[in-house]
This record gives sequence, structure tokens and C-alpha cells, in this order.
Amino acid sequence: WKLWWAYRTWECRHAALRFSDKFERMRGIKNMSPNELDVRQSILRRAHRWDEAQRCITEALSWKDLEPHTEALLNIGLADILLRWNKQFPAVTAIERAEMLAWKIAALNPNQTVRIYRNCANLYERLGEHSVAMSCRAKALELARTHQLPGQELKIEVGL
Repeated sequence: WKLWWAYRTWECRHAALRFSDKFERMRGIKNMSPNELDVRQSILRRAHRWDEAQRCITEALSWKDLEPHTEALLNIGLADILLRWNKQFPAVTAIERAEMLAWKIAALNPNQTVRIYRNCANLYERLGEHSVAMSCRAKALELARTHQLPGQELKIEVGL
């Protein structure tokens, strides 16, 4: 079964990339909304197309009046790319920005806040900041339990 699911995962990622590329060709990056650019950068990062992902992030972050959770997710994507390019200081700045935005939206959007804290924890782990990662993970777990988000709780417990 594991081989079957690995194949299905690869197949879905390939389809997502194909559709995302087609969407960008049709609309153009300048005509995409910040949320569309966030989805696209996430797909591109999974396909290891770092330069294109960064271009989407830069374009989205240039918008005025970004929703805080979108800005936080874009900063998480940026931090991931910067860490892959061994640019730790700007990556830490992006993670801290995402974490600050998560704190601001905690009451309004707990599901997104949990996602942000969970991703911040994973990025801090990659930096070797284990105590900060544990703190973010604890915040995420507390929010997930408080707001009865079993899917997020499971992801935290298995380390996704």
C-alpha cells in the first residue's frame, strides 16, 4: 500500500504543478491574487523550483492590504527557500514575521494560526533552535485542542 500511496502522491503533485503552470500562463503572475500566488509558490517549492517560487512570494508581498494569514504563509515559504539557499539571517527574520502575524490572528482564525505555528516550529527545527520550535509547537497544539481541530492536532503529533 505504501508504494501505491507514494505513486498517488507523485501523481497528484505532478497534476497540481501542471495546472498551476497552466494557470500562470493564462493569467500571468501580475494578475494573480496574493492567495493564488501563495498556492502557486507552495506548489513550486514542492517541485524544487525555488526561483519561481520566490518570484511569486515577492509579487504577493508587494500587495497592499494583505490578509495577515496570507502574509504569514508567504513568509514561511520565503523562509523555507532562504534556508535551502543557506541564508539563515533573512530566513529567521521571515520566520519571526510569520510568528508575529500568527499571534495577531489567533482569535480570528485559529486553524490558520495553528498551521503557521506548526510551520514555524518545523523551520526553527531546521535551524537547530529546538527550544523555540518546541514553544511554537506547544502553542499550535494548545490552539488545536482548544478549538477542536483534530486534523491539525494529528499533524502536530506526527511532526508534519
